Amino acid sequence: MRKLTRNWMIILFTICCASSCVKDDMSDCVTDIPGGGEETETDSRVLYFKTIPEKYQFEEIVESVRLYVYDDDENRYLKTFRDVTAEELLSSAYGVILSEWEELPDNNNYHIIGVLNLNEHYEISGHEALDSYETRIVRDENHEISDDLNDIFIGYIRLDPITKTVYEDTIYLEKLTNRIYLTVEFFDFELPAGTELISYITGSNSEYNYLNNSLGYTTMTYKPHTYGAEHESMFKFELTTGKLYLEDDLVLWIEMYDVLGRKVGEQSINLTDRIAETQDDNGNYLYNTNQKLQEEDEFYLYLLIDGNFEIIEFNVNDWYLVVDPGVDL
Repeated sequence: MRKLTRNWMIILFTICCASSCVKDDMSDCVTDIPGGGEETETDSRVLYFKTIPEKYQFEEIVESVRLYVYDDDENRYLKTFRDVTAEELLSSAYGVILSEWEELPDNNNYHIIGVLNLNEHYEISGHEALDSYETRIVRDENHEISDDLNDIFIGYIRLDPITKTVYEDTIYLEKLTNRIYLTVEFFDFELPAGTELISYITGSNSEYNYLNNSLGYTTMTYKPHTYGAEHESMFKFELTTGKLYLEDDLVLWIEMYDVLGRKVGEQSINLTDRIAETQDDNGNYLYNTNQKLQEEDEFYLYLLIDGNFEIIEFNVNDWYLVVDPGVDL
């Protein structure tokens, strides 16, 4: 009998607590929103971040996120949200609660540019208007880039008018860099002692608009940030470039110098053109569109060179193209 009375007391206590949160009066209710926090009467949205392709681990790449906001009527710059730290982003399942919307005019559409990991290797210019916004890789006075560029991600989204509620949106981020791993091997001969082999890439793909499309105004040179020789007939280079576009007209150069520093061999390859011509065993082109090209963020290139410094084999990501000596690549 005592046990039954205690159970009824628990039920009555639960009913009394629940009565404080009813349909007509939600003031005592707590409503969870994605990313944590409570819904309030202020304008707020939750903006989630995803990468394209969705293979990157945010725990490994995220440092900070910067958001540029523009109105829809004149594409006019409105404000820059403070940089969101890695801890804030990771603790909210890669979402940012935009609690500062109340500072912006109501009943308006907005454009947002999100930049992940912006640092000293990159600079933003023309951000006063959406159409003039540019992301640019920082070059030295000789227009050369010799450092290992960190991976920067950029995305764009257009948001509908805000209301007095909580909205969820997702901004998709694209990586703005490519890794080029180059192996050069000499066929049936070894280089004389003291011979130096160098490689670099020239072109103009280091400037991008808010949609990540290449502007390519300035010609520059990518120098390798790592280099090594496995033995006297094989050399490896690692280069980081900006996001590749078929229109970039990038050229890969290979030069050989003797012990006195005299150039004794040179070859060049129209890099983006040759990558675009890569086919699988069934004759299907693998990278002949910008979409296909940008889905592959790492390219492993292999060149086999004969004693006359002519290319006799070209390989992109293990897909081979055998060429005749003397053919202009």
